[in-house]
Parts: sequence; C-alpha cells; structure tokens
Amino acid sequence: MPLTYDLLYAKKTEATRKLKCYLESRYFSITCDHWTSMAQENYGALTLHLIDNFELKTFILSCKKHPNGASAPEVELQLTSDLIAWGLEKAFFFCAVTDTASNMNAFGERILRWNEASFLRHHYCADHVLQLTAIKAYSGDVSERQPLIFDEEDEGEDTSVSVLKKARDLVSFFHSSTVATERLIAAQKHLKPTSIPLKLVQDVKTRWWSTHSLILRVLELREALKHLFNNEFRYREGQNVQTPLEKLQLTDRDFEQLENIEFVLKPFQEAQKALEGEHYVNLSLLPLVISEMKDQLGICAAAVNPVTQQDLHALLEKMQEDFHERWGDSLEYSSNIIRANRRRQKGIPTYSYWALGLDPRTKRKVSKLLEDE
Repeated sequence: MPLTYDLLYAKKTEATRKLKCYLESRYFSITCDHWTSMAQENYGALTLHLIDNFELKTFILSCKKHPNGASAPEVELQLTSDLIAWGLEKAFFFCAVTDTASNMNAFGERILRWNEASFLRHHYCADHVLQLTAIKAYSGDVSERQPLIFDEEDEGEDTSVSVLKKARDLVSFFHSSTVATERLIAAQKHLKPTSIPLKLVQDVKTRWWSTHSLILRVLELREALKHLFNNEFRYREGQNVQTPLEKLQLTDRDFEQLENIEFVLKPFQEAQKALEGEHYVNLSLLPLVISEMKDQLGICAAAVNPVTQQDLHALLEKMQEDFHERWGDSLEYSSNIIRANRRRQKGIPTYSYWALGLDPRTKRKVSKLLEDE
C-alpha cells in the first residue's frame, strides 16, 4: 500500500507541475457552479478555460464543500486559493462566468474590486439567462391566465403548469414500464407500419432545452398515445377501476396547451443549443443569438391571433417584456456594466462584442448586425 500511495502521489505531483507550467502567463476565464446535494450539503466548483491555438481548453481547478453555504465571501476565498495553488496571476484573469443567483451576483461584484485584475469582467451564463425567460412558458397556466411567477433564487423548484406536469408524469410512467413501452411501440406500428417507432423523452434539469424535447416527442406520438388511451379500458381489473395509464391520460385540450408551450420554447431551444458547446468558443455568437431571439419572439407574437388566442398572446407579451428587461431593447455596446432590478446585470456583455469582431466566423456579420438595428 505505501508503495502504491507514493507512486500515485508522485504522479499527481508531476501532473500538477506540468499543468502549472502550461498555465503560466496565459490569459484565462473561469466558470463557477454551486449546488446543494441530496444530503443538503453545499458545494462549489471552479473550472478554468483558455484558448490555445484556437482550441478551447478546460481544466477543473477545484470542487469544494461549503459547510456554511456557498456565500460570496466563501466562493471568493475558494477562487483566491485556487489561483495561488495553480500559480495563476490575476493580471491574466479575463472573465468569471456564473448564474444569476444573489450569492453569485455578490461574488461577481466582490472580485471586480480586485485592483490587480484590470481585465476582469463578471458575466452571467447566457444559457441560464435565456432559461429564466423560457421558463415563463410553463411557470403559469396559459389556459387560465394565472400569474407568471418565477423566483430566480428558487429555480430548482418545479413550477410547471399542470399540463406539463401531466406530460412529465406520463413520460415517467412509460420509462418505468417495459410493458407500456412495448404497447406504445405496437400502437405506432399499427397506425404506421412502415415508420420507425419512437420512445418518449424525459427532460433533465441540467439540460434546459430538454423540456422542449419532451413536449415535442409527446406531440409527435399524439396519435399513438390517443390510440392507447382509447383502448386502455380493456386492461382494467374492475369495471370502475381506472388503470395507471388512464389516470395519466392527456385530453385534446392538454395537447393543444402543449402545442402552445412548444411553439414559444422552440426559439429558446435553438438558441440554448447553439450556446452550450463545450469544444468551441461561443462568446462571439451571443450578440447574433440574442438578435435572432428578439426577432423570433416578434415573429411568434405576430403569428398569434390576439382575439382567438388571448392566453398565448398574453404569455408571449410577458416573455418579450422579460427578455427585453434582461437584454435591453437594442444591441447597444457599452464598456460599463448596466444593472437593473436587484442589481442584476442587463444587456450583452462587453467582451461578447469584442469576440464578435475578432472571431473569423462572425466578424463579417458585425456590419449586418448594426444595419439590422
């Protein structure tokens, strides 16, 4: 055992030395993530990113348990310790990316006071900010005009409208029952013998656009699901005893509401997928994505009849209002951080415009973007 431990320690020491040499005098950014485990323990992770020969490189700096909660001073201390441990100079620190929670906002304001880090900016994760608008599509019932309430600090809570909860429960039922899944496949073959059978898709909290995928697949399998619902009474154990599937049955009105939610989520799904690449630089894409999102929300709103689709029209108005509150009414460059409600940052980050003009993939689109504005 001692020999094995010594060997592992020696390899760790050598790997650490090589990485520290590699990181020396390189400009870098970090992303910060924090979460509460199922055991109600708080953790924070810091990941370093840099560009080497036009390739994005990523390294985990640390993952630390925070017994007193991942407060702004705690995360700042973790970051400071990591910079010292890895020999990273604040003068080469370009950007820290976090979510919009109050502790991360306070963390960003704290590190912006570092005198040695003259280039440092604090950016919000763009995917996360888009999700805060997207979630309004299912944080209030579009059919009943309930208030669209969503607290950014309670983002882990399930605030979905009843129809989405029904769809999620239905998908979970099929994923937990091989018999039900086989019957769904059989229904598809019965209705379309030449088609390739599909399975329902579950959404994942950490993959935000997956809710759109769940809804879209339910809609794609609408006829097969209706076929099962219409014939489910044959499997009852008693005349008046509903089967589990009958209890989860979606009505025509449910499918209509899911269509409405899918309609408004589609532009967000496309934008979020474009911005979540792990192997390529995407900061330069942000102004283009936000410009396209603004246009798409306008197109969606124009396609809705305010007389016959009052609820959907009201929902889109709310989403447009929220989107403009977060990103601004126009793509206006500013070297200063603009803050709005609860001191949250507003607008497209400065470095996104710099990257837009420098990236060979996007710099030719700068003039067109300005013309569109």
